[in-house]
Parts: sequence; C-alpha cells; structure tokens
Amino acid sequence: MIPVPYHLQEIAELTAVGEDSLTVQLVCPCGCGRFLLFENTYTEQERAQMRLFRQTADEILRSRYLYPAPEESVLPDALPIAGLHRFSVRCADCGNAALLYDNRLHGYDGAVIGREIPPAYQPPMKQRFAGRLPARQIRVCISGGIPADALADFTGAEAANLRLLSECFTEIRIQTRGENGRYRTVFSEETG
Repeated sequence: MIPVPYHLQEIAELTAVGEDSLTVQLVCPCGCGRFLLFENTYTEQERAQMRLFRQTADEILRSRYLYPAPEESVLPDALPIAGLHRFSVRCADCGNAALLYDNRLHGYDGAVIGREIPPAYQPPMKQRFAGRLPARQIRVCISGGIPADALADFTGAEAANLRLLSECFTEIRIQTRGENGRYRTVFSEETG
C-alpha cells in the first residue's frame, strides 16, 4: 500500500485503497467537505514568451520538413514555468488554504529529481468553477508508489524517508463533484 502524501495528511480522508493506489476525499479540519479549487495561470508577459516560443518552433518545423531551409533558425529559450502545474484549495466555510499539488515538489519527478522551476516562484492562481457551484467536494486519486528499498538505493540513503516516500507517486488525478453528483477529472498527470 502506498502512503497518503505527507502534504495532504491534514485534509485527506482515505476512501479507497488498492495494492498500488489510493483515493482520498478532502475534508477540512473544521469538518467542511467543500472547497474552492485554484490552479496556476500565467502573466501576460509569460503568455507572450510562450506564444513566441511556439510560433518560432512551428516555423522551424515547417521550414525543415515542408520547404528547403535557406538559413538556420534559432529557437528562443523555453520558459521553464510552461510545464508548471500547481493546484491549491480553500475551505468554503473557514477559508483554510492548502496546497493540493505542485509538480515541482510532489510526484516522483518533483520529489526525487526536482524541476528547473525555482521553488520560490509563486505563479498567479485563478479559481476554477468561479461561475457556478464554486465550492465543490474534491477527491484525489494517487497511484504508483515507489518501494522504499528502491527509493533508498536511488537516493543513496540508508533508508527511505517516510515523508519523501509518501510524495513519490507516479500518477495523480484531481476530481470534483459537480451539480449532477458525479465526479469528473479536472486534472490528471503522470509524475514520473
């Protein structure tokens, strides 16, 4: 069985356990089970840089594969933040906030390998479902834990740290319960 990720333990109520997976329902310490969901977004300047990168990459691909390339094109540097996925929640009753997922820190790649994005970078956040039924029940499905001995071998430690081990899942799905009472996946990612 894989452990509940350390950063979710205060707000996670275990609802399903498999050999290599688990599902937790979010419940605030105040007892509320409804949360506002926030995800990262980008500033206008960051969006412009990402658009320039995509346009230049498209032009280079077209010139190399569709037409003869008269000159060598140079691709601008990609923004490391383009791959950032960060979700947080805030309790609908008491306003208690918690980090739900940040791929710089959580999941196998974030916990063990790390990301190019500096941890100090705080992206702008926007609320999901702000228009209708903004406060929803949220559950998180995690799978693919790493065996403790394999993690210890990889990191060079004598024993795997339980906190690190709990963050080394290889897939995450964030699901919200809609007005119809059904859960739907709003985010899914392989993390390693």
